[in-house]
This record gives sequence, structure tokens and C-alpha cells, in this order.
Amino acid sequence: MALNDLKEVIENLQGMITTHQDYLSGKERRTRQVLIDPLLKAFGWDVSDPGAVYLEFNHMDYALMSDDKPVAVIESKPLGNALETKVRTQAIAYAIDNNIPYIVVTNGDRWEMYEVLKPGTPEDKKLMEFQLSKDLSQDTVLQALRIWKPNLATGSPEEAMQPVLVPPDAGAIKDTSVDTPVDDSARSDADTIPPAYDGLSSIKQLYLEYWTALKSSFAQRNITIKFRKPGPQPYMGFAVGRTGFEMQTWASESNRRINVCLSVSGPHGRFHFQRLQQHKEEIERQIGAELDWAENPKFNYIRLFRRDTNLEDRQDWNRQHQWLYEQLEIFYRVFAPLVKDLKVGN
Repeated sequence: MALNDLKEVIENLQGMITTHQDYLSGKERRTRQVLIDPLLKAFGWDVSDPGAVYLEFNHMDYALMSDDKPVAVIESKPLGNALETKVRTQAIAYAIDNNIPYIVVTNGDRWEMYEVLKPGTPEDKKLMEFQLSKDLSQDTVLQALRIWKPNLATGSPEEAMQPVLVPPDAGAIKDTSVDTPVDDSARSDADTIPPAYDGLSSIKQLYLEYWTALKSSFAQRNITIKFRKPGPQPYMGFAVGRTGFEMQTWASESNRRINVCLSVSGPHGRFHFQRLQQHKEEIERQIGAELDWAENPKFNYIRLFRRDTNLEDRQDWNRQHQWLYEQLEIFYRVFAPLVKDLKVGN
């Protein structure tokens, strides 16, 4: 969608709030249909596609999906709701417990986004905020680009001071203002990115370096588990050999912990998770530790945490990486044959 089209959508929603305030106030379902869903759709999140937006995701109203994983969850309230501190705190706690890096809280008019793994108070974690009824439409576009699908789906959404266009095969980035018409006929949505998109924040750079070093450790030790391309996000995924199952490593700079887990998802994810849970005692005996079994509507996790870690202490990375690859090998040895043999109905 062109940037001027986004501006038009936002201006339309601003009119809805003014014209239909009595109809929407205190009504969450109406607020979602009239204000929240249209804005998500405008930013590329098709609320009618469960593969893109998973509705009623456990305790959250929306989960924004990328590669079958939630990259952010949204807690929605009716228009007029004050979005009290309790709402933010509970949403952040839920996201931390479920390894989801970003949350959005909104009453359809006010939108706030938080980076869950960033250290500090909820205010410290805040990435962006805007209020449709008070902010200018072009300012709102710049703030809301945090939730634009090609940006957020990377797992490390960057802010935009002004939208930019990257022409095919171009060697440089060309700046355009919000109000300047842009030829949209020869590009995809993925061509339009925030100007700082080619740079990384300090925490994202830390994650990228951390996983790159872990990959190097794998190569030195001739570990056979396939390592995917390191990225600037708090997790890495590793194939187990079956769709719907993935081993993952997570690192939390704010909570000073790392974990290894098996993610179980897909149409039979809960069934498979429960079948594995029937063998909980034997699985934990083979792994040699008590595991965290987290059951959710779509994504289920079997996790092992290590809490005495500091990602900023690079001299400690070798110790942390040794623990990660040792646990990954154990997880793979224990879970791979179990996953392969799971059948629906067995």
C-alpha cells in the first residue's frame, strides 16, 4: 500500500472516532471492527487470515504471525478505555512468559508498542505511541510504521523518521516525504522501508553478534544440527525434521537468561504436545532436568532455562554457548525420534 493510501486510511479512522464516538465507546467488539482491524489491514496484517493474524491467542486478542511464530501480540480495549498501567504490565508479563518480543496495547484511538526484552520499566520499553484523534495523520504514519508487516515481520522493527523508497538494483536510498506522491506500480510493499532499516539498535546488534558467535562455535565443534542464518532477534530456530516442530534458542538481555526449547505448533500441535507430555517423566529423565511445559492455543513450548547469564558480558559467551549447544544436542537426541513417531490418533 502506498504511503498516501495509509495516510488516507488514518484520516478516515480519525473521522470515525469523531463521528461515531458514542457508538464505539465502551464496546470492544465494535472498536475492533471499526478501528483496530482496518488499521492492521492497512499495514499488511490480514485479520481474516489466521496464518497472518491469529485471533484470541491465549490471553491476547491478536497475535501477528511470521513464519508460524507470533512476532507481536495485541491487547485491545474498547474506545474510551484509559489503558491503565495494569493492562501494559500484564501484557508485557504474558509476552515474556511466551517468548514474544513485542506487544501492542490499544483502545482503537491510542496505540502503544513495547519491546518486551528491553530492560527497565514499561516506559523504558516503549517503542512508539500515537493517538489517532489528536495526532496529525502524517505523524501517525511515521509512528505506526513500527507495526507495518514487512518491518515487524523481521523481528526487529525500526523506527521511521520519514518513509523511503529503495528502487530495484539501486545503490543508494532515496528519501521521499509523506506527502510526496510515490509511483507504486513497479514495486512491492517490501521495497518501502524506514531510513534506519539498514542499521541496528544496540540490542539488535548484540543479538546478531551473539548468534553469529554461537554459529561459529557450532562450526568449531562439528555439530550436525543445521544452523540457520543468524539474525538480530532474541531467538534462533533449528529444524527437527518435521513440520510443526522446531528447536529454538532464546536469549533475554533484560531477564539475564537463555533457554533451549522445542516449539510444537500446527493443526495438531496441541494433540502432539499432550502426547509428548504423557512421557514427561521419561523425557525429563533423559534430558537430566525438569522442563517448563507451556501449553498455548497454537504454540506449545517445552523449555529449559539457564538464568545466570549476561549477554553483554562477551567474555562469558563461550560458557553460555557451550550450555546452549550441549542442551540442543540433548534435545535433538531425545525429541527427534519421538517427534518422528508421533501420529494423530496414536
